Amino acid sequence: MAGKKTRAGKAGRSARKRRAPINREIAQTPQGTDSLYRELMNTLQVGLLIQGPDTRVLLSNPKALELLGLSEEQLLGRSALDPNWNIIQEDGSPFPGQNLPVLRAAATLQPVRDVVMGVHRPRTNDRVWLLVNATPHLKADGTLRQVIVSFADISAQKSAEHALRDKEERLRLALQGGDLGLWDWNVASGQAVVNQRWLSMYGLDP
Repeated sequence: MAGKKTRAGKAGRSARKRRAPINREIAQTPQGTDSLYRELMNTLQVGLLIQGPDTRVLLSNPKALELLGLSEEQLLGRSALDPNWNIIQEDGSPFPGQNLPVLRAAATLQPVRDVVMGVHRPRTNDRVWLLVNATPHLKADGTLRQVIVSFADISAQKSAEHALRDKEERLRLALQGGDLGLWDWNVASGQAVVNQRWLSMYGLDP
């Protein structure tokens, strides 16, 4: 039991040591104090990270830990280019490192908005879809102090889009296999959608 307490104590001291420079960094910002930042971050219902110029994570809020499936110990100090990240684009291909929102914001010193990323979560062995924004925070001399990254879970939306695509594909295959014509009239807009078979049935050109 004593050994377990000692390891826990060391882990706690390690986390506090890593947070020490973070707190000094936040205290230098003109907008407020460490306590104000922490209160805001802890109550936000979106994930929030503060990352340094080298993209290492300096601070995170509870929602970020939940969405990323990581503990604070695992996340603090991790770089955006850490090989343990498993991130894909919407088409399922690996997300290029240079296109990561935090890296683009750090390189251009401009905000990066509404980037969709699929992040694998090791704790639950699943993938969460996030809508990510990155905003650079500059020093008085115009150089980069840190990048504030926020992200929201859009997994439900992505699942609905995927289900709709599957339904449309099944309908297309059914119409094609049955050699059926399709005429779909939108009452609200007055527009009609037809397929090639329907046109040919009535001798009409595409």
